[in-house]
Amino acid sequence: MKWIVLTAAMTATTLSAQEIERSVAFEDALALWLSDDDAAAIPTLSELAQSGDQAAQLLLGTIEHMGEVQTNWSLNLDRAERIATYRQPEGISGRGWLLDLDTPLAALMRDLDAVDTSVSTILELERMGEGRLAREGLRLMARREQYSDARAVVEALPHYDHIAAPLVTNIEVTRQIAPHDLVYAWCDATCPAVASCAQVAADMLDSPIDSWSLGSPVTALISEEVWRASAKGLASVPRLGDLRDPGVDVTQACIAE
Repeated sequence: MKWIVLTAAMTATTLSAQEIERSVAFEDALALWLSDDDAAAIPTLSELAQSGDQAAQLLLGTIEHMGEVQTNWSLNLDRAERIATYRQPEGISGRGWLLDLDTPLAALMRDLDAVDTSVSTILELERMGEGRLAREGLRLMARREQYSDARAVVEALPHYDHIAAPLVTNIEVTRQIAPHDLVYAWCDATCPAVASCAQVAADMLDSPIDSWSLGSPVTALISEEVWRASAKGLASVPRLGDLRDPGVDVTQACIAE
């Protein structure tokens, strides 16, 4: 079992996510992005990241592989355009912004990509309020067959038992799992009169378990409350359905029985 300890020295010598300076230009670009206008927001965020804006680097590094938060403008970029837009220049494939970002949060996010993600990484992400990242880390841990580590996480965070249960033995979920809050928010915004919408939408995303991959990309920049109220956050619900194989039309959940 691998554990990573974030020492006081590390915390003292690096910026926390909350201490990353948020420029007016970044806030303006973030507002555009949250309005679901990638065409206006992403090029500006890219320019800011290239100029050294750490908030823009953190956001781009987090969302570059999140298909559910990308509009057709982003998805239709060719490979060269995508590398130039979402990454820092290096070689033929560019270099992800998170690889060089010197913050404790970025270090934890890098560990999520490791073949042996540590238990302490997931627990620290949860402590920092980065619920989506913590859940994704647990999901990856289970898929990589780190079963004992996954059980250790669930022992510490029993409310995430349903994330690991489909892949890890000896984890039993006996309670009803409600869909993610974002699914409820999408239903409230789209078809508030259809009482069955949230459960049907979650089922269409394969199960309530999969709907729990939703959430703010990184709460250090975007709170869950802001994410649920944003056009981008709400649009991520049907887009997650589009990413399923085969894709599903989550808007059908708004058809009353």
